[in-house]
This record gives sequence, structure tokens and C-alpha cells, in this order.
Amino acid sequence: MADERGYEARVMPQAAAPLPMASARTYGAELGDAIENVGQDLHRRDLRAYQVQRQQRADQEASDFAHRYALHRENMDGIVRQLRANPTSPDYAEHVALVEKADDAAREGLLSGISEDSLRRRAVQQLDEFRVRLGTGEAEFAEGQRVAKTTLDAKAVMDLGSNRVRRLQTGSEYAGEVQDWYGYVDGLQGLTPVAKQKLRLEGAQEYTVAFVNHLNDTNPAAAIAMLDAGTFDEMLSPQQVEQLRNGSQVELRRAEAQLVHQANLEKAAAKEEIATATELSSQGIDVSEQLPGLIAKAAAMGDTSTVAKLQGMARDSAFARVWGTVSPLQRQARLQALQAIPEGKRTENDQAELKWHEGPGRSADSRFTADKAGFALETAPAGMGPPAIENWGNASELVRREKWMRGAVDTYGSMDPLTGAEVKALQDRASGSDVGYREVLSSLGSGFSGRTAMQAVRQVLPSDAFAQSVVALAPNVQRQALDGRNERKSFPQVLKPRLGADGKPDDEVVRDLSGLRAGFARALGNVPAAQRNGILEVAEAIAANALVKNGQTSDQLDGAMFARALDAALGSTGSGPTKKGGIGWWGGSMYLLPSSVSQSGFDTHISNWLRAHPDQAPVNPDGSPANVRAARPLAIGGDRYQFMVGNRVLMGKDGKPWIRTVTAK
Repeated sequence: MADERGYEARVMPQAAAPLPMASARTYGAELGDAIENVGQDLHRRDLRAYQVQRQQRADQEASDFAHRYALHRENMDGIVRQLRANPTSPDYAEHVALVEKADDAAREGLLSGISEDSLRRRAVQQLDEFRVRLGTGEAEFAEGQRVAKTTLDAKAVMDLGSNRVRRLQTGSEYAGEVQDWYGYVDGLQGLTPVAKQKLRLEGAQEYTVAFVNHLNDTNPAAAIAMLDAGTFDEMLSPQQVEQLRNGSQVELRRAEAQLVHQANLEKAAAKEEIATATELSSQGIDVSEQLPGLIAKAAAMGDTSTVAKLQGMARDSAFARVWGTVSPLQRQARLQALQAIPEGKRTENDQAELKWHEGPGRSADSRFTADKAGFALETAPAGMGPPAIENWGNASELVRREKWMRGAVDTYGSMDPLTGAEVKALQDRASGSDVGYREVLSSLGSGFSGRTAMQAVRQVLPSDAFAQSVVALAPNVQRQALDGRNERKSFPQVLKPRLGADGKPDDEVVRDLSGLRAGFARALGNVPAAQRNGILEVAEAIAANALVKNGQTSDQLDGAMFARALDAALGSTGSGPTKKGGIGWWGGSMYLLPSSVSQSGFDTHISNWLRAHPDQAPVNPDGSPANVRAARPLAIGGDRYQFMVGNRVLMGKDGKPWIRTVTAK
């Protein structure tokens, strides 16, 4: 080792280099050495050139491999991504083998072109190391995917089980599902015990939460009781227990609120149902079938006043079923029977029935009055209602109807010949055309008796006084009146008084016509004005028809013709002394003869009666015997007559109006 002497030693002057010594090689032998050295230099240069060339080739091969290797790694990255994204099986069972296969396929190409053994060894080593890293990484990836799939499958099983538990009905079914879950997890492969324990607990918690939620839906009080009892403490954390308990309390309050709300809805619905039934009942609609249920609902609500009201409606409904289909005559008899019971002795039911007859029962009378025959058709026992009229041209069917009507009067107190439906049909027919109008009058006139026919026409044509009068006449007279009515429209002057020689209305004819009209009005003083005017219109139509038939279309009417027309309009039969019905004369005054009595027959009847009963003759206001011949007969219906002196009625000795009934012997 050199002996260093510090900084000073290094800078001290050094000894000079020794001069070369003279030798044999210095003189003469140096040429050979020089030649030898030249050869050695050439060899060294060639060797150096070879080495340089070989090094350059090795460097080039190494560079080419490095490039291919880099491309290979990049290509393998793409292959790995593709295989990861598109596995051949869900559990990636073939993933590592496919990656290694792809790496193997490229290996030979990567090593091709490497001539240096050392370089090839290093390349193989690099590829092997890459293979190890690649295989290890993808094996870990595949294992992770398999575990993830196992976990995901377990999660799907857990979700299905949780949904099933949500629908279970009993705790034992829930416990069975939890045990099934434990068995499933324990049978899974490739999971660590820790992972299995975690999965067991997670599933148990899911199932428990689902079951408690089911209880919250069906019985939140039971859910709270089980949570408070610690039934689920092994599965749930304290936070989960508290959260579920809060949810159960919310559901319990919601269920209680829902019950209250539902009760309020049911109460409101019941009130509306009761109000609707009450309104329908007030409209006359039968709601008796609903009443027991409504009474029960009102009682459940504690509404005692409504219960009493509905019970009253039920009684009224029962009364309506019993008495609503009988005649007013029968109801009146029942009303009088109830009224005859002393008030203190009437039962509660008697009092309720009496009130019904005095109130709602009258609406049944109104229904009868509105359509008497229809009421009978609807309510009468089978075979007791009005016989059907199928052919209005068949008089026998109308005869049967009238016979039924007369018998029904005893049951119902009064009756009309036609039902409301029949009236509507005949109205449509009569208003459609003149032909229909005539057919309706002809059918009713030929099938019904005169008075019933008039009653039927009053139903069909209530404002047509002409029709009500003409329908009771004989068919030929009816046709004359109907024709004359139309002829008056064609010849407006046909009823003008006959003209005198001076071309003006004859004064005597005018007086006769005026007297006939005034006398007619007095004779029918007890007949309603509308009916009286209808008869007068019929008489004018008959007169018009007779004049037109004689070619007299204006200014030809006289008293004699008008008197005959009045007789015809009043339904008289025969002529001259044998004429019955129509206009009669008594001491210069007109009166209405009975339909079956002649003028002489009427006179004879009164005279004979006075001779036979002198003690029952009428008297004047002062009690003196009255002169019947100076009075005027006035028909008051039913072939009965009063006798008038001016506007005063002759009285009998008993102080009552002196009335005689005049009929044919």
C-alpha cells in the first residue's frame, strides 16, 4: 500500500523518469517485432469488427423483440378485456385457459428471429414472467368473478325468499324460510367461512325485515309485541330493531286512522243511503226492502232519531203495500174505522196507520183519480181488472169493458171506461187526421152507451165539447154533424138567417132563432156551460149539413130547421107527436124532455100525479097552491125535474123543492 504523507507529500517534486537502456532488441530486432505487431493489430481489428457486428445484430434483435413484446402485451390487454366482458360461462371457468391459449398462440412469433442464445434465453424468461403475471392476475379475476357471481346468485335467492316471506301468514313459516336460507348458504362453494357468515346474517336480516313489514301490513300491534319481546334480536341490530319498531308504530297509527276514516266513510255512506231512501220514499217509490238494513246501520251509528224515522217509514211502507192497491172507497172505510177508535185506546200501530191514511194514503187516491182504469188494471186480482180492448172496431169488446166498469163502481166508488195508455193511443189517432178523428168517435159511440161514450171522449178529447156531445148520437146523426162541421168551414154564411123579400134577414126568423137559443140555454140551465155549448155546436153543424144537402149554402136558416137540429143534437127519436127526447114545450117555455118520454107523455104524467096526490102539490111562498102550468120544468138529471117561476124553485108543503121524476110507463 502506498505510503501517503498527506497533502504535502502529494505536491512535493517527483523524481525524473529513467532513460531507456540499450539492448539487443533496440538494435536490429525491432523490425520483426514491428511486423508481428502489425499482424496482431489486423487480427485485433477483425475481431473487433466481428464483435461490433455481432453486438449490433444482438442489439437489433433485442430491439425487435422488445417492440414485439410491447405489442404483444398491448394485444393481450385487449384480449383480456374482451374475454372479461364476454365470458364463455357465467362463472369464468375457462377464462384463465383462454388467456393462456391466446398468449401461447403469440409466443412462437415473439421468439422468431432471435439468433443470440443469451438474448433468446432472456426473451423466454421475460415471456415466462409475463405468463406468470398474466395467469395469476386473470386467475384472481376469474376467482373474484366466480365469488361475485356466487354472491350475486345468493342475493337473487335472498330477494326471492324475502318477497316470499313478505307474503307469509305465520311466524313458523318465516322461521322455516330462515333455516332454508342458512342451508343454502352453507352449501355454497368457494366462499370463506367469514363470507358465509356475513351472507347468512344478511339474508336473515332481509327475511326478518320482510316478515316484520308483513306484520305491519296485517297486524302492526303483533309486530311491536314481537320486537319488544326480543324475538328478532339475533338477526337484527339495535338500530334495525328501533327502525322497524318506529315503522310498526307508524303503521299501527295509520291502521287506527284508517279504521276511523273507514268508519267515517261508512257512516257518511249510510247517511247518504238513508237520505236517498227517504227521498225516494217521499216520491212514492217503494224502498221497503232496504229499510231493515238501513235501520241496522242507523242503530250501529247510535242515531236513535233516524232509527225511529226509518221504523216509521217501514210501517208506512207496510201500510202502502196493504192499502195502496185498494180502492179509495175501501181506504175511506178503513180510515173511518180507525177514527172511530177513541184516541186513548188506539195502539201505536193504529195511530201510525191513521196518520198514513190521512197523509200519504191520499196520494194513492190521487194515483187512482189520475188513471182509474189503469189503477184497477195494475192492482186488481187476476181476472178482476178491466177486460182488454184489442180491436176498437169490435163493439162487443167495448160492451164488455162497460159492463166491467159498471161493476167496478161498486168496488172503487167511481170508474172511467179507458186506461191512461188507451187514452194516449186514441189521442194520437184522433189528432192524426180527420179520418182518425171520425174513427175514434165512431168506435166509442157504437161500442159504449151514450153516457159512457161521452165519458170516454172526455178522457180522450177533454177540451173538445163538440166531440163529447156528438159521440152519443146515432151513427147517421153523428155523420151529419161531422160533415156539417166541415161544411161550415167551406160555407161560412150557411147559418145566416133566411132573407126576407127585401133581401135582408127576415125579422120573424131572427126572433125565432134568438128565442130558440135563449130557450135552449134556459132548458139546459143545469148542464155545464161547455157541454151546453158543445150540444149547440152539434145542432148548428146538423143544420148546416141539411142546408148544404138542399143546395142552400147561405142565408137560409129558419126557426123550424134549427129546432129540428136542436132535437137531433139532443138525441131525440121519432118525429111529430111521437117524438121522444129533445126539446119540449111547457106553457110557452122550452125544457129538456127525458130521452124515453114524448111531449104528451110528460104532460100526462104531471097531470095524473097532481090528480092522484093533491095534498102533495107545490105551494107558493105564502102557502097557497102554486100553478104548476105557470112554472117552467128544469131537468136536474136522472129524469128528475124541478119547476121554476122565474129564478125561484117551486117548493112542496114540506119546505123542500118540489121534484118529480118522469119516466115512460
